[in-house]
Amino acid sequence: TVCGDDWALKVEYGVVRAMVVDGLGHGAHAAAAAAAARAVWQGEHQTRSPVETLQAAHTALRATRGATMAVAWLDHANKIVRYAGVGNIGAAILTPQLKSRNLVSSNGTVGMELRRLQEFQYPITDEDTFIMYSDGITSHWRLEQYPGLMQRHPGVIAGAIYRDYRRGRDDATVVVVKLAAASA
Repeated sequence: TVCGDDWALKVEYGVVRAMVVDGLGHGAHAAAAAAAARAVWQGEHQTRSPVETLQAAHTALRATRGATMAVAWLDHANKIVRYAGVGNIGAAILTPQLKSRNLVSSNGTVGMELRRLQEFQYPITDEDTFIMYSDGITSHWRLEQYPGLMQRHPGVIAGAIYRDYRRGRDDATVVVVKLAAASA
């Protein structure tokens, strides 16, 4: 009856800030962990770096069962993605030709055990699409079988991934951002 995944997105001054979190397990306890992470992201840490946001979430989630979490900043002006993740939140940058670059997350659990947080920076162009997803979505999705899909609205792309690649017995979240559309 409740979802243990959560996500948030904010566009401001040419920067898209995105967050996906997956509370460990299922049900109310997983949802509580995800809600605590979202509260950190929405609070004063919203404008801090991805690593600082994860560190703040780690402290806030100690009273929960923990979560996997990733934070990304898509910076239109500088054409980079700043990304930090913990656990099995997946993220990728897709070119219009559907070449995929997977982003790196650290091992660990936010609120339980963090080894070494690291922010990575990836180049991105106006034509690229950024996709972030929880482990309720298989990591083996391929969009080549959907001619024209990448020209569609990000919600349509997310819907196709969710419909065809969700695992079925887990909470699932997909966030899709087109950099050119987000900069407007």
